[in-house]
Amino acid sequence: MAPLMPSNAEFKFPTMIFSHGLGGTRLTYSHLCGSLASYGMVVIAPEHRDGSAPVTFVKPGSQFSSETELTGTQPSTGEPGVSFASAAGAASPPRAQVDYVNYPHQISEETANGRNRQLEIRLWELSIVYAAIAQLDLGNIPSGTAMFDADHVTRDSILSVFKEKLDIRKASRLIWAGHSFGSSTMIQMMKSVHYSNKIDFDDKPLFIPNTSVPQNETGALPLSKQITGSSPLMLLDIWCLPLLSKRTGSLWKQPLPQIGSGNADKVLVVMSEEFFIWRENLRGVRRVLSLDPARRREGKGHEVFEQFSPRVAAENAKHGETGFHPNNDLPTPATEKPIIAPLNSSKKKSVRLFYVKESAHLSQSDFGILFPRAIKKAVEPADILDLNVRAACQWLRESGFAGQLAGYTASGENVDGAAEKLEEIQSDANNVGDKEMFCDDFGRWAAIPLEDVSVWDM
Repeated sequence: MAPLMPSNAEFKFPTMIFSHGLGGTRLTYSHLCGSLASYGMVVIAPEHRDGSAPVTFVKPGSQFSSETELTGTQPSTGEPGVSFASAAGAASPPRAQVDYVNYPHQISEETANGRNRQLEIRLWELSIVYAAIAQLDLGNIPSGTAMFDADHVTRDSILSVFKEKLDIRKASRLIWAGHSFGSSTMIQMMKSVHYSNKIDFDDKPLFIPNTSVPQNETGALPLSKQITGSSPLMLLDIWCLPLLSKRTGSLWKQPLPQIGSGNADKVLVVMSEEFFIWRENLRGVRRVLSLDPARRREGKGHEVFEQFSPRVAAENAKHGETGFHPNNDLPTPATEKPIIAPLNSSKKKSVRLFYVKESAHLSQSDFGILFPRAIKKAVEPADILDLNVRAACQWLRESGFAGQLAGYTASGENVDGAAEKLEEIQSDANNVGDKEMFCDDFGRWAAIPLEDVSVWDM
């Protein structure tokens, strides 16, 4: 293994944790994560063991032992769909196999319970990942990692290169990112940590951060202090359904910490056109990016975002409104009017919100390139991913990582053209009329009038 570069002892690598979507794995975002890494950041892509991956395996003998050592806790629900399997005649202990769990794309008690269970596990796993990389940055090899390989010395030598190389010892430096269900996971993670001791929960929260994570390590920053209102957050195709339940209701009503703290520019949202034109979900996205997600809006299409009880969901079902899926979307009622509030654009920081024309939901993963015929709504899938990467890198440069990411010359000149072009697109988008989108001949970008994002309702 080649050493991490540069060799400057003082240099810290920007570090990102990326959460995969429903049906994804740690490998299905290799193009996106690998491209981001090529700009000079460390990208950690865990594979969630919550039943959202097609199938995943847990190493022999681990179960919750090493994870519990790192976090001091384990999810109360356990892991879904776990079965044990080993090769015929194999002498090694059986491995735990976590199978995919299928829940309906409907607002129902069954869906809410299932997605809540998955979110519990995902949030707990993210705390494990944070504890593990904090240990690596301190020069400690987390217990259990060498069990993947009989050559413990090699394993330790590989992991030891991260000692004092990760930019995670100061608050708000760790970058959080996800796609689809992964975006929902990161939204819930931000709010779970930020509001842990700030609000009264109506129901049992899905995740309560352990303030001592990483466990008893001097020099490591606890998770509760790492996540702040200035933490960089990249959300690809936000999927709102997992956030709509009674147990998530208390946090759904709260703004993202970044938006509530006046640091909305720390949030990057990139959507596919497929998800952007899914109006029901986009209403939820608008709420996620607003200062008051729970504020009551006019129109029946908003009810699903303003209630968190199976009773109301059952009432909606009588009117055929159980689906929460692009194929089941209802048109915006003719009587529903956009609500626009005046904003001082010279002082307001805005979410960076874009979508890529002629792109599909799976365009932000490797599936768009691997199976282009199956994803007919996407055109030029490699270009779509490239736009995602360029937006992410430019946004990170603007978020305080310019000196750590490739793409600038020593004099500070931008060499990939993203800075000027995204600034131009954003400026033009902010100047167009209500509900208009901006597209230019640079490529496939379209941008929302960002000064309206937090107040404009569909």
